[in-house]
Amino acid sequence: MKTKILLAGIGGVGGFIGARLALYAEKNQHLEIYFLCRSAHLEAILSDGLELESPTKSEIAHPFKASDSCHDFPKMDIVFLCCKTYQLAQLCSDIRTSVDHNTLLIPVMNGIENAKFVASIYPNSPVANSCIYTVSQIEKPGKISMLSDKHMLYIDGLKGQHIELLETYLSASGVSIEMSENINLPLWRKFSFISPLACISSAYGVNKKQIIENPVYFECLKNLFVEILSLAKALNIGLPENLLALNIDQFKQLPDGSSSSMERDYRAGKDTEVDPLCHFVLRTASLLNIQTPHYLAISKLLIQKDGLKKANH
Repeated sequence: MKTKILLAGIGGVGGFIGARLALYAEKNQHLEIYFLCRSAHLEAILSDGLELESPTKSEIAHPFKASDSCHDFPKMDIVFLCCKTYQLAQLCSDIRTSVDHNTLLIPVMNGIENAKFVASIYPNSPVANSCIYTVSQIEKPGKISMLSDKHMLYIDGLKGQHIELLETYLSASGVSIEMSENINLPLWRKFSFISPLACISSAYGVNKKQIIENPVYFECLKNLFVEILSLAKALNIGLPENLLALNIDQFKQLPDGSSSSMERDYRAGKDTEVDPLCHFVLRTASLLNIQTPHYLAISKLLIQKDGLKKANH
């Protein structure tokens, strides 16, 4: 029996994972890969396939089937949900006809509470939390560009046939994967970096170079790093003691023009991930009586920006 895997959302993350799996499946008839995507991106994939370009090579992947509706798909063994967090509720609805109690659901996106949300929608299906480190994006319809070959996908080390098959398929397709016995470690390690950067870059509309050159911005970023790590410590996540220094060093190594996807969404007037990347921190800190004054100040600025955005529309 063939294993059926759906990539729901073919952006930078879903496109990378989906392309690698589709390339592998083209030579292995026991695996079928399905893409759920829309508009010009779907049209390009149906016409010419999905191009995956990295610094070392360019490949064209052809899924078994691509569509903008899961009504065109059968029941799936595994579904990757790859979208922005504010799109997750709609995506969970969109995939309903392809999910049953045996379908393994894996949300791969920013934020801490995504697996919890998916499990609330599909309480009878297995849900595995995950975290990915990659720099990839849609360059144009039908093309995913990776700025670096370095990547790592962490998936909650649940037991079960689907998980064991998935680990085999991903490894064979060239996706670096680690089945984690404690998914909170890589999840919070990533979150402790992207949340402060997303918050400050979005609040002030600045990039890495502008933050470095402005002592007020840079000090604020460091304080955000301190507060998020204090929160993780209160939650007993077990992050490395030297993670503050590692995060600051990682930030300094970013290209000068780097900001965050949330800042780019604000700039484009789109919906943003402000709730999971900023307000979540404040809610959790309040429950634990942890003081996060810099997150609070940033949150107020972002709320003002949201108000102005709504007024202009």
